[in-house]
Amino acid sequence: GEAVPRIFGMLRDRIPLETVDAAYRIDDRTGYIRVNRFGRTTMEEFRRAFASLGAIDGLLLDLRGNSGGLLSQAIEMAAFFLPAGARIVSTEGRAVGSRVFDAPRDGAFLRGRLAVLVDEASASASEIVAGAVQVAQAVLPQVLACERVELCSACAFREYGLCKGYVPF
Repeated sequence: GEAVPRIFGMLRDRIPLETVDAAYRIDDRTGYIRVNRFGRTTMEEFRRAFASLGAIDGLLLDLRGNSGGLLSQAIEMAAFFLPAGARIVSTEGRAVGSRVFDAPRDGAFLRGRLAVLVDEASASASEIVAGAVQVAQAVLPQVLACERVELCSACAFREYGLCKGYVPF
């Protein structure tokens, strides 16, 4: 009930859709980053989050529940952890020719320990990241080493070589 109609002005604003939900230290030497999907700004957010952790020698990359997103962002994230030339993914389609994507240069986090967490809801781009990191150890068998390592005080993982494919055991 108003006797006279009221006029309102509305201003449309940009609502940021963050793709990195969390970034913090689990302990003195281990960081945790959760990525909920691969959007246009994922790697920009990821780099900022990684830098905010400071010097770490272990990272828990949580892709659980990540249903995917932009292929370009998944390729860039995988390359962050891989040596130059490591195969990330290849694509092929009926209407589009085959393409191969390799890490263009050494990634920024080659020397640290990495655990990539996935679950049944992880798909598409998150599978590309997890798969590229895990498969890279087979591409460089000269650095293959299998040992039990403690990534953080709460987790133990099996390490597969310099390229860091970790699976819980």
